[in-house]
Amino acid sequence: LHVPHLLAAWQILPAWSIVLEPSSIILVLSSVIGFAFGAGIYLNNNVSKPVVLPSKALQDFLSYDLYTAKLYKLSIVFGVDSLSKISDVFDRSIIDGVGKLIGVGTILGGENLRYSTVGRSQGYLLTILIGIAVLVCLLLASGIR
Repeated sequence: LHVPHLLAAWQILPAWSIVLEPSSIILVLSSVIGFAFGAGIYLNNNVSKPVVLPSKALQDFLSYDLYTAKLYKLSIVFGVDSLSKISDVFDRSIIDGVGKLIGVGTILGGENLRYSTVGRSQGYLLTILIGIAVLVCLLLASGIR
């Protein structure tokens, strides 16, 4: 008995001006009428069960919850599935390809350093180390922000 008073004190209940609007009254009345109609059908023993509607299409439409599951599968699930497949193809071809290209470049660069003259290879090695140091500094600086 005290729950409505608690809900009102916590300001969870809507104001009476909202509850007494015509649209709210119509909504409540339609719910009561629907409940009464359903109770009249399912609590009345004179009505045969299950209820068979005159139209098979209407019977199926109501039986399958207005085809909401099918509509959801054809719209939202299809979109998310397509997007995930596109993302997977992009990841496998572009992102992995760039990673493999960098790896091959590194291996070939290392092979070239191994077979080059000593003075030249030291210059290349110094350039690579400076490049790695710059990349590490950039990564650390972007992580700090």
